[in-house]
Amino acid sequence: MLANKRCLILAVAMLLSTSPITSHSASDEWRLEKTADGINIYSREYPGSEVREIKATTQFTSSIGSVVAVIEDIPNSARLNSIIAEARTEGPRNNGRYRVYNHIAMPWPVKDRDISICRELNLDNETSIITIIDLACAGTPLKENLIRMTTFRQQWRLTPSETGTIKIEFTAHSEPGGPIPSWIINKMSTDVPYQILQNLETLSQLDPYVNSRIDETRFNRLN
Repeated sequence: MLANKRCLILAVAMLLSTSPITSHSASDEWRLEKTADGINIYSREYPGSEVREIKATTQFTSSIGSVVAVIEDIPNSARLNSIIAEARTEGPRNNGRYRVYNHIAMPWPVKDRDISICRELNLDNETSIITIIDLACAGTPLKENLIRMTTFRQQWRLTPSETGTIKIEFTAHSEPGGPIPSWIINKMSTDVPYQILQNLETLSQLDPYVNSRIDETRFNRLN
């Protein structure tokens, strides 16, 4: 009986020591996971989740209008992110906000996911920095053959410079919404952002995006 009690106490202590922290701390800084082709991929623990938060950064020569045009080409999202099987906008735009539906293709035998996203586009009048924020929200009715993701957040931060380069920072965290080993999700979270930033640079130099300009009426204006 005493031995069993000691084992229980030890197990609880180990569980507490490995449980996800409830807030980011100084000891939980971004950890570099991959660096190649001018792209850096970082990760860190996310409060209450086994899936790590991801940050991807890069910088390349382009116009901010071209970069935004690639990100905002919703029907052709698979060009930017190959795991998207279908994407479409839903409902009207209102003050830089609108909804997006994504069907996400997962590798066999994992079941495909889908997600309804509320997108917000912000343009800082003083710095010309653009932020695009995507959050999971209510939208398209559930589909029987797909698993709905209800926890999702990603953000683009696009910073132009006077030299003609664009600094890109992309952060994301999501929960798979069903049984997928967390190590698979964490691996995808590293590989997919790397491919996205590669594709973003390439596509921004090609038609129909290369000569695009910012339509300021489509943004929520800050400052």
